Amino acid sequence: MNKILIVINGECFKSGGSNNRNRGDNDLSNEQQKIATESHIRLFDYIKKTFNKECDVFINSYTAMGHEQELLKWYGNKVIYHNFNEQNFSDEHEFINDTINHLSRIELKQYEYCLFIRLDFYIKKYFLKKIKLDDKVRYAFVDSNPISEYYSNLFTHFKCVLHSITLVPTKYFDLLLEKKVWNWHSSASEFAKSLGLHKDANINDYIDLFINSVHWSSSEIEWNPLFVQCGRTNKLTYDQCAQVQERIPLSEWVYASNGLFYDNEKKIKYIVENCNYYDILRLNEFLENPDLDKFYT
Repeated sequence: MNKILIVINGECFKSGGSNNRNRGDNDLSNEQQKIATESHIRLFDYIKKTFNKECDVFINSYTAMGHEQELLKWYGNKVIYHNFNEQNFSDEHEFINDTINHLSRIELKQYEYCLFIRLDFYIKKYFLKKIKLDDKVRYAFVDSNPISEYYSNLFTHFKCVLHSITLVPTKYFDLLLEKKVWNWHSSASEFAKSLGLHKDANINDYIDLFINSVHWSSSEIEWNPLFVQCGRTNKLTYDQCAQVQERIPLSEWVYASNGLFYDNEKKIKYIVENCNYYDILRLNEFLENPDLDKFYT
């Protein structure tokens, strides 16, 4: 087999935050999209060099004022399937369902893994150091994003995760197509439920994270070591949380710059005081690629 399917999904050439539907109409965000695509190609090259596995590319996105062919040209002959929706879906759940429906048309068993990446993510070099190929499902990190009461019943087996970077081994492709592995911020919890695991079970044999530090899902809210997003007012800093989340007192709520991490075995967040874990990476952000300054203008 020796192949990985890279599922590139989400909006392309996007300008604006999470609820903004502007695409392809901003010169700066269009330039950012090209830089983000180049980071994906760097990832493909790294996977080939390090793991000796070829990467095929699957794209599901929206139309973006005629820039679609430009995007396909950047990815080149690695693209084995693409779809650009003309109409907006009502929410993220509908778009996820659409991506899975298109995936069902692919012969997935020819691949050892599916790696999901948002189209508007510039993937940083640090992510390359965190790639590990085994038989676990991996999500990017535990997400600080507060979840409303309406969705609270979904997170019974695992915390809220950033599902926008997810690695799925072939043994779980059937569950993937049943929308039980990659479906939303509740993906890790829903996956554990689908395996029939008790909510207090040790799930380390099935689920892992690329990094154990806790971050917001949007680089418009705070910096993280794995990605930065196109078209947003991205930040190079951590912001103190303005809300009480998951019953952690506001006085104790700090971010990874001050040591907020996730214990996958005990399934709890824990604080390490005065641990400026990522400061060197954050302060040297532009050394890996001078063009990254275009994301922070």
